[in-house]
Amino acid sequence: MSFRNIPGLPPPDGIESNFVNPPNRNAEAMAGIIICIILTSSAVLIRAYSRIFCMKMVRIQDILALLAFGTYLACVYILFWFKNLTGYYVHQWDVPAVNLPTFLHIIYLGMVLYELTMLNLKISILTEWIRLFVPHGTKNAFYWTCLAVLIVNVMYYMASIFSVSFSCNPRAQLCHKSSVVFICSGVINLISDVIILILPIKTIWNLQLSKKKKMSISVVFAIGFFCCVAAVVRLATAINAYISEDKTYTLSTVVLWVFTEATCAFLVFCIPTAPKAFKGSKLAKLLFGSSADASQSKNVSGGQGSRTWQRNGRMELSPSGKGYINKGVQLQSLHSIKGGASESSEQLHVAAGDRV
Repeated sequence: MSFRNIPGLPPPDGIESNFVNPPNRNAEAMAGIIICIILTSSAVLIRAYSRIFCMKMVRIQDILALLAFGTYLACVYILFWFKNLTGYYVHQWDVPAVNLPTFLHIIYLGMVLYELTMLNLKISILTEWIRLFVPHGTKNAFYWTCLAVLIVNVMYYMASIFSVSFSCNPRAQLCHKSSVVFICSGVINLISDVIILILPIKTIWNLQLSKKKKMSISVVFAIGFFCCVAAVVRLATAINAYISEDKTYTLSTVVLWVFTEATCAFLVFCIPTAPKAFKGSKLAKLLFGSSADASQSKNVSGGQGSRTWQRNGRMELSPSGKGYINKGVQLQSLHSIKGGASESSEQLHVAAGDRV
């Protein structure tokens, strides 16, 4: 009997294998995939426009994010290949056994591309957080936390990519390590996602800003909350896939949530630059308000005519004793600002532990 007529898994009692047109959820899966592609592509373009045309400055984080976007698009190819080979949410007894080696090959390629994507994104996000929130020349708790998370992620992803790349004999790709790798990756990602979410929001709420301004800025970074949700669901589905024999069905959920998590990570990195890209527009005012400029912090001295100067996240009393002045070049007198256009959180550069 040809392998083309043998199901990849014996069907339950009373059910016959359907190789011609098996039940599937391809339409819903493709709709979700397309939405993720649109969101990610839009976010990347917004950041690119903001960095190149508005700020006229490209950093290493932007280059790494661009590399991540390249592997992300390669993941898109894998997702379409998945659909054409087995389909999404197709039970394994409706898949010919001859297709299973190719199916596992797709899963492994997707895992390597995903982990390359997340490796570059996590480095970009954490180094960006250090640049934005840690004053130049300072190594505070925020700095060391970011550095520790960054090192753990780099070590894990490099080890995982190496392990996945050499874990299966090319002629015997039907091995059973994919779900284990998904579980380990899910745990690491969930922990790092939670830390990445908490760090900037905690820092923002330690700033001397009004609650309204803090809420406005926190909304931008709270996109990371959805990344954490995706990581939790993805971990739960990976555990389910590990204990299930119906791999083609259960791994469909894992693959889609992995892609969703990567999409959220791009949004976390790119969206904070949106106010700068749309500076002065009605959309920016509607979404971010005039309080999006976190660098324009409130005077805390209580003086009516006092002024605040800020640079590199440090402030001190001005010579007049009525306000605060930052060591070095004076940036801006804040008492003259009255609800100006929104600015990017690129301007955020105040350390959590600083006291004024």
